Amino acid sequence: MKEVIVSIIIPLYNREVLVTETLDSILVQSFEQWECILIDDHSTDKSLEVAEAYAREDHRIQVFKRPDHLKKGANSCRNYGFSKSKGTYIQWFDSDDLMLPKMLASKLNAFQNEYDFIACKFSTFNEQNDNIGVPNFEVKRGLIADYLCGDIPINTPMVLWKRDVVVQKKFNENLTRAQELDFISRIFIQDEPNGILLDDISIKIREHQDSITGLYNRGRRKETNDEIKVRYNIHNTYKDHKEATLYLYYKAIKNALQKKHYWMCVSHLVKASLSIDKRFIPIHIKLFFLALSLAIFGKGLEKYKSIIKKYE
Repeated sequence: MKEVIVSIIIPLYNREVLVTETLDSILVQSFEQWECILIDDHSTDKSLEVAEAYAREDHRIQVFKRPDHLKKGANSCRNYGFSKSKGTYIQWFDSDDLMLPKMLASKLNAFQNEYDFIACKFSTFNEQNDNIGVPNFEVKRGLIADYLCGDIPINTPMVLWKRDVVVQKKFNENLTRAQELDFISRIFIQDEPNGILLDDISIKIREHQDSITGLYNRGRRKETNDEIKVRYNIHNTYKDHKEATLYLYYKAIKNALQKKHYWMCVSHLVKASLSIDKRFIPIHIKLFFLALSLAIFGKGLEKYKSIIKKYE
């Protein structure tokens, strides 16, 4: 058996149709020294059976069920999948996205000794297989700074990590939203790794209503709450570009206010006031009272938007 160079780790839950496309895109990778570890999160459809059928056809694919004692959710599956992996490099992926044939090869070819990670660009498509577009990937401040300031996206499938960079890291299993933002930002802020963004578009990201983003956009309370917590943690721990990261936190609050989670926002703003940089206290107090006004009287959203607009 050839040495495993790359471990591809995929959480799986109720994707019996979509996961076939994902696995087919992995099987045609021009770089072949990989293992693909799928962790089924106790699917209620035939996802497990589909994955096991692929594993019988190709020994590089391994399928496990999330042990009952572990917390349900994609983050738990990602962490468990890592514990089963052997690769020198780690590629977390999602069960509804697609790799273009040279994705692994282009990332591995770009690695040099000083790099801790390599990211590639992606395009998006919808359920009708229509191409939606390519996000803005223009790097201005620097790759890590632009990501933490919300100027460019970096998601889980984009990044190939050196194993030793992530071996002590885990996805937060209590989050249902912004889990990859939390995971990647903690590594970027705490470890300041060295990496690059390739020009290649090597991934197709599927957008659909059953995705975590779809749930968030429909206003699910837990997902909205998680987004706010992660955004404030970035602002509170990242020493640079404080105005930009504060704006993203206030923007997350705004999104929650639009979904009418008024008291949640009041609570977050009270907690944040205990550690907010004193130069931001005046605007913070204004936004707190506007959130309180929305909670009590249902008024103040437009004023809130106008105050944070200057940070855009």
